[in-house]
Amino acid sequence: MEAKMARPQHPLDFLRWKKWYYKMALQAGTESIHYLPGTNHVDPVVHAAFNRLVANGAQPKDLGAL
Repeated sequence: MEAKMARPQHPLDFLRWKKWYYKMALQAGTESIHYLPGTNHVDPVVHAAFNRLVANGAQPKDLGAL
């Protein structure tokens, strides 16, 4: 039962991440703020910062609200 309940959560978490990612990129005027230097790969530190926001109780609407 727990596995079935967890499945829908993953796509929601991914969408929240993408909304936050683009919100931050729009504010900065570039997506490159998320990349490892010299690449187009997302810096794991950036993703960890998002995860900390979630862990500290940031509301989904706040993470993706523009």
